Amino acid sequence: MIVDIHSDIDALRQRIAKAAADRDTWRAAGRQENYLEASSMVDALETQLDGLERTRRRLAAAVAIPIPIRTP
Repeated sequence: MIVDIHSDIDALRQRIAKAAADRDTWRAAGRQENYLEASSMVDALETQLDGLERTRRRLAAAVAIPIPIRTP
């Protein structure tokens, strides 16, 4: 599970990098509508990344917490 999240985070970071490059290209070309669309995509992907990173931290914390064993 944690390994899957790490690979998902890596893939999302790559998508963000590409979307940011596209955004910068549209801005340099003066294509305002395309720039705004690409900016929205970067924002949405960064929001997804934040959620995945929070999930990763919660899972890591859950693994690190010892679970007490009850004995009768």
